[in-house]
Amino acid sequence: LCFLSSFYLVTFGADGFVLTRKNLALFELKRNEILLATPPNAIIITDMADKYLWPDRQVVVPLRHEQTYASISTLLESAPLYYFGITLPTEDLEYLNASLLSGVPARIEPVLTIYDETLYLIISL
Repeated sequence: LCFLSSFYLVTFGADGFVLTRKNLALFELKRNEILLATPPNAIIITDMADKYLWPDRQVVVPLRHEQTYASISTLLESAPLYYFGITLPTEDLEYLNASLLSGVPARIEPVLTIYDETLYLIISL
């Protein structure tokens, strides 16, 4: 009984082989789509995708940090800048553009949606 319980957890548990394999395949799919949609010199701001985007792309983490917002102008001068993370509802996207990025000045626009996440281009105004 102990062996069967352990086997089940290792194979089918939250961190088991089956779910881990599925997640790795999903990460590979996302990485490939993002690499196709961005130039090689792109900088991508992300919250958690840095683990599978780096070293193929330069990565800055996280988006929701004052230091990241403060560095957007400098990053825009050096390379194309993107954000990859959860798909933002329209009202959140409008708030981000009107409030948080208005001081930069920059604008964020969706480029590519992959399942529940979206790649956004950050454009200097």
